[in-house]
Amino acid sequence: MNVNAHVICFCCDAESRVWRPLFDKAGITLTSVTMAEMGDKQRLEDVRKTIVDLVTGSSRSVVLFNHFTMDMQVEEYFRTLPKETISVPIGGEAILLGCGTAESAHVEAINKYLHYSGDENVRSAGEYIRKHLLGDERILHVDPPVEKAFDGIYCFNSGTVYTSLVQYLAKSKDFATYVGIFFHRNNLVRDDLASTKKLAEQLEAKDVGVIPVFTGSNTDEPRFSEIVDTYFTLHGRLKIEALVNLQLWAIKAEEGRSVAEQYVFEFERMGIPIICPIQSHFITAQQWRELPVPISADMSGAYIAPEMAGMIEPIIISVRGENGKAEALPERIEYLANRIARLVRLRTKHNGEKKIVIMLHNSVCAGVEATIGKAFGLDAFESVVGILTRLEAEGYQTGEYPETGEALRELFMEKKAFSDFRWTAVEDIVNSGGCLYKMPVAGEYDRYYAELPDELQQYMEKTWGEPPGEGMALDESLIITGLNFGNITVMVQPKRGCYGAKCTGEVCKILHDPACPPPHQYLATYRYIEHILNADVCIDIGTHGSVENLPGKSNGLSGLCWPNIVMGSIPSFYIYNAGVTNESPLVKRRMNAVIIDHLPPPSMGADENTRQLVRKIEEYFTAKSMGNGQDKEAEIDICALLSIIPAAERIMSRADGFEQGLYEVSGAVKVAEEAMKISTPHVFGKIPNEEEVERFIMEVYRGDGLEYDTDSPDAQNIREGLMRTDNEMKMLIRGLSGGYIPAGEGGMPDENGKNILPTGRNMFGLNTDKVPTKTAYARGKLLAIQLLESYQKDEGRLPESVAMNMISLNITRTNGEQLSQFLYLLGVVPVWDGLERVTGLRV
Repeated sequence: MNVNAHVICFCCDAESRVWRPLFDKAGITLTSVTMAEMGDKQRLEDVRKTIVDLVTGSSRSVVLFNHFTMDMQVEEYFRTLPKETISVPIGGEAILLGCGTAESAHVEAINKYLHYSGDENVRSAGEYIRKHLLGDERILHVDPPVEKAFDGIYCFNSGTVYTSLVQYLAKSKDFATYVGIFFHRNNLVRDDLASTKKLAEQLEAKDVGVIPVFTGSNTDEPRFSEIVDTYFTLHGRLKIEALVNLQLWAIKAEEGRSVAEQYVFEFERMGIPIICPIQSHFITAQQWRELPVPISADMSGAYIAPEMAGMIEPIIISVRGENGKAEALPERIEYLANRIARLVRLRTKHNGEKKIVIMLHNSVCAGVEATIGKAFGLDAFESVVGILTRLEAEGYQTGEYPETGEALRELFMEKKAFSDFRWTAVEDIVNSGGCLYKMPVAGEYDRYYAELPDELQQYMEKTWGEPPGEGMALDESLIITGLNFGNITVMVQPKRGCYGAKCTGEVCKILHDPACPPPHQYLATYRYIEHILNADVCIDIGTHGSVENLPGKSNGLSGLCWPNIVMGSIPSFYIYNAGVTNESPLVKRRMNAVIIDHLPPPSMGADENTRQLVRKIEEYFTAKSMGNGQDKEAEIDICALLSIIPAAERIMSRADGFEQGLYEVSGAVKVAEEAMKISTPHVFGKIPNEEEVERFIMEVYRGDGLEYDTDSPDAQNIREGLMRTDNEMKMLIRGLSGGYIPAGEGGMPDENGKNILPTGRNMFGLNTDKVPTKTAYARGKLLAIQLLESYQKDEGRLPESVAMNMISLNITRTNGEQLSQFLYLLGVVPVWDGLERVTGLRV
């Protein structure tokens, strides 16, 4: 019997791309209906008509796959299909729906093929369907399912799966240090390992061994802790110095913890850096190269969820390729491997041998006195002395260093150990002792410069001239400035750019210029840090540096993006104000820094309208980066607030574009709040005194709109959290030793003061107390109304019940639009306080 077989498959898009060529080899035409298409009534009706035609036709029969990703609406849909339709449920959830018509023996057999998966099994499943369900007499034999391991250690060279670490190490090359790679079984059985294998090769080329472990991450798989103990641990000791986690959803919540809390719990137990590269399933290589904001649909999995778990190094290593498989990005993989090798070095190198750069920040257009050591809410110089003191106690070679922050500041001024284009002659800097290194252009800087892509060289020369340019250059050399204290070098971040004597006196616009490259001396400074000094790590002191604002993509950076070019392979720790949540993602996503957040000192604060404006600006930029469409609503709210805040409106009117104006307004508010501080700036790692503790508690109570009560349980909990502020220094020291830094919420004392304690964590911006936001609720309400109107139009009545498949990533991507849709259908509205925190629900 000659059968022209046609299978209609309800599945996810990735599976349809993988199955299509394999079913084709089995002589089956595959039509797929994805999860997204299940909501398209016209698409479903067209598919139903196709099934009717196939069933009633003389030349072809049909098998309908019912995948586990479908919900209960499938049952109703199946009732409209001809009774002759052969349907096979795939997966336990689909089987429980009771929609299948095929005999149970056939359902079991086909599920076995697809459960073990792999090209040969999927192809055999197609042949089984032709032979046993469609009666194709030409197929005499179908191979039984090839059983494949569901977890183990995979050797890329031999293709062997090992069930113990002892076995794997006995058969592989011996390395002094190892890194774990944790990937999904589907990548193995589908032979979709191009980027993973390439990363392993790059690491081994840098003399870092790799232990590649896979699991299926299903509920019946081993727990993450068991995987760690079985495959990454040898004789009771963790064998790996870092873990590349390509299995984002492998950890399940346990013992009352949220998923994010469970991640932090598991990773703290390991105590090593957890690296989470980006593998985009939505964009192609061409789209990634061309788009200024390539990571949009991937945002939750690429950034939000990993950041909440304290995972680091969000470097894109693969994009969507053909046939459902990932396409590796070799240049990005090499970049990641170089950074991982440096992180491993932090764990294995003795403290006394480590070289550290401590980077102070500066402002753009200001005199020297007002420039160096700029840090919002932080006493930068005193914090540096505190760090030097602690480093000395930990065995680092610190040499002789000033005893106070003021003495350190005076030493910088005395030696003129800073970069300047306008206020100080470079000859004076050299003669005063502020020069660390003279980098000759010929034979040295030109070598680094030649490594830049041609188009970036052209940009630099167009803006700053040929090397060495006009700034910080002397005798055809570029002058690198700073102070040495043993193996610790304290520097002031080089000027992001300055027109020097040519400056018109207008506010400098280069900080956020999307195209203006840094000057030659800027690049030379960071090449000195990485290659000449050979620093093991760079510590940025204080919020608002310039690397994270350099030109390039907003996320998913490439080799043409200046933040990656400047930082190179240097691990970075960024001491950052916990209250500045809107700009902190740039630090993590554009320069791959680990944040160590510090306590934001309480202030009198701006008026409520101004604070609301700042919150809406944060919401606007978050929405833009997420691509969730909420930026339009935020823009409307911003314009309404600007109309009642004259000072902000004036700043916007002078700005070069809407978004540039928002940056300038937000910065102006921070400057104004800094001037209103009623306590001294925070010193990193220092526990606040009793007066500062009381002010902080008062700020929290003021934000909550409550009477101040020093004896309440809340006040006591806040006090206990403040008494652990030395956690900041502990976490920095842990990071310098290559340890894991736990994640934590950010926010100002009056809006999230209880949840930011203790500080010293790798801060993320999502504030769960604000979910859903007002914007998200408005959009969710609209979605609910549209749902009801659509149903009423089709059925002539309102639905009696509604089932919703709640997707947790909706919270991180849209701040709770789907949750809001559910709440509206339930008949309740969130109650928000003045800071837009959800305090309850009202009917």
